[in-house]
Amino acid sequence: MFRLRSYVGASSALVVIAIVITALPVAAVARKKPKQQDSSPPRPVILDVVALDNNGAPVTDLLATDVRISDNGKWQQVVLFRTNFAKRRNTEALVADEYSNREHPTSPQTVILFDLMNERFMTDAITQNELVHALEGQETGEALYLYILTNRGDFIPIHPVQNPQAEGVREENWTRQIHLLLDSVMKKIFGFRPPDDWDPGYRFQATLQAVSALSAQMAVVPGRKNLVWVTHGVPMVVPDISGDPIDLSPQVLQFAATLEKAHIAVYAVDQSSKGAGATLGTFSMQTLEDVSELTGGRYYASDSVEAAINQARTDLRASYTVGYFAPLHEENGKFHRVRVASSRRGLQLNTQRGYYAFPETEPGGQQEAALNAAATNPFDSSEIGLRAKIEHSASQPAHLGIRIDAKDVLFRQLGDQFEGDLLLAVFPWDSGDPSRSEGFATRLQPLTAVPIHLSMTREQRDKAMRDDTGIIRDVVLPGANKRIKLIVLDGNSGAYGSLGIRLSADNSGS
Repeated sequence: MFRLRSYVGASSALVVIAIVITALPVAAVARKKPKQQDSSPPRPVILDVVALDNNGAPVTDLLATDVRISDNGKWQQVVLFRTNFAKRRNTEALVADEYSNREHPTSPQTVILFDLMNERFMTDAITQNELVHALEGQETGEALYLYILTNRGDFIPIHPVQNPQAEGVREENWTRQIHLLLDSVMKKIFGFRPPDDWDPGYRFQATLQAVSALSAQMAVVPGRKNLVWVTHGVPMVVPDISGDPIDLSPQVLQFAATLEKAHIAVYAVDQSSKGAGATLGTFSMQTLEDVSELTGGRYYASDSVEAAINQARTDLRASYTVGYFAPLHEENGKFHRVRVASSRRGLQLNTQRGYYAFPETEPGGQQEAALNAAATNPFDSSEIGLRAKIEHSASQPAHLGIRIDAKDVLFRQLGDQFEGDLLLAVFPWDSGDPSRSEGFATRLQPLTAVPIHLSMTREQRDKAMRDDTGIIRDVVLPGANKRIKLIVLDGNSGAYGSLGIRLSADNSGS
């Protein structure tokens, strides 16, 4: 999986620098061409890795030195390593007028999809009972959500994902009432089941479109998410009008790539993959296996709903982001098999089976799209750690002192130097506007956007990471804005950190 190409701006050789940033339109940033450091620079590959011990328990003390990565049989150097669970979110206490995107981190999501579009009449009641048994056994329903996909391609939310800005209290014990919740919905849609002889080609397209729509909703939550897909399967081979088979595997692979790019791992439960409910001649099992393996999830056969949910939630407690650089000449559109290994005893490491190395699209458009997505996202992203403090001055406008966690930045080694490329932007934040259905504008222009190029020696980079010195920047607060969204985008990895800040009338600048 490739991320955004590096963006090179004005260079700086210091670890800690304070500058005053002026407004720069994001379009101008996107148009500027990166400085050519190498005719064939390497490209980053970013993986989600789960670490368990031999008993299946989460391993929370994994180190970068514990991990080895093989790309098409060639060992690669790990250049990015960070944990994605609560342990790393602990930060020093905040002082007055200080904010952090790790003070209240977003809990990783596990979304369960009960797929009635592809379910069979003889198995849906069994699946319903399995779901009830599995969910009633959960200690908590926090960060656990359930949807039903009907035969018409509609979603019925049993317990939907909530906007963090929405009013109301989350129900963490909703799973205790799952029998009543699910039974009332199933009675209403009984009789609208898809017949067994549905056109498989239509079912294929409708299913992928529906799951893609759900994944787009999940994608707004930063970091890894899990989708437990309880289904009878989606055909990979369908007949054309003359009855000859049509191979739909390219669409399946593209579908998997889209999910993987959004950090969504699929835990497919292939209900009745064998026996009376099985679908013959469509390779539905292969579809589910491929999607699970290419997204870093797991495949389960029938009667494994509870096992899949439990495993998905366990994996979230042991998830790491690991990155390495693949040579540019490897961008041949072919499949690259990835394997993670470790010399440390007693480890089970799971990640994506591999990726397809397609040529990169124009990076400027990707950067603008990523910034807009971050600005309109109701969730703060802590993939890149941010701390910001409002500083007051009697003679100058108020400004924002920003510290970026250097451990979360992907550096590219060029000779003796380590190069990092960030884009810092400040957007208006409209979460308080009740007229907006999602709480944010669908497209915003930045108040400030500027590239930051970092050039450090190994000692400088290591000090910034080891001592939590971080990367320091200073932004003059824009006037007439009660709320702002601070975003730092890593042009090498494609990850971003974001932080919503509510300003008072006294510190909003002039």
